[in-house]
Amino acid sequence: MAKTRSIKPSVQDVQAFVQVRKALVREMEWNDRPSNLLPRWKQFESHCHVGTKVPEEVKFRAHYRPAFVRRDGEAVTNILEAFWISIGIREHRVLASDTTLDGQGHNNPVIPGMPFSGQRITNLSHFHVWTAFGDKYVEPIEPTLLTLDAAIANFCNRVNLQLKGDFRHPLYGKSYDLL
Repeated sequence: MAKTRSIKPSVQDVQAFVQVRKALVREMEWNDRPSNLLPRWKQFESHCHVGTKVPEEVKFRAHYRPAFVRRDGEAVTNILEAFWISIGIREHRVLASDTTLDGQGHNNPVIPGMPFSGQRITNLSHFHVWTAFGDKYVEPIEPTLLTLDAAIANFCNRVNLQLKGDFRHPLYGKSYDLL
């Protein structure tokens, strides 16, 4: 039997959702995201208290890839860290913040009334805004969010979300070879 997709939330539903106070159910505990690639992305996921309830359909996600060096023969490339934070309703990522320090851009769809409609956004940090087109529309974040803790703080402020406990970096307590 084919899996059916749930109905997308409306723009008005998401705007109302942002106004409601939310809090994470779990403290930050990062895990390796399943992958054969190195370095592995780290991930943290938690359901959220929304008002006085903990609906199964609302989930916070944060993903982090540390900086690393890629070697290909004599070529050496420094790959900068990357991270994204999101909150979803059912399987729809309704609000998200991305920072890719390698300069990838986003092409926005044409959406009447949106300030960056049809534009290419090249800012290193950007915020995905839910529209009738889903999460494909982004707005630049200035200044660039250069650290994961700054990105999570910015995201939590934008979506009215409180962490449970203190922010804990996914590399906390890890040591790496210097050579």
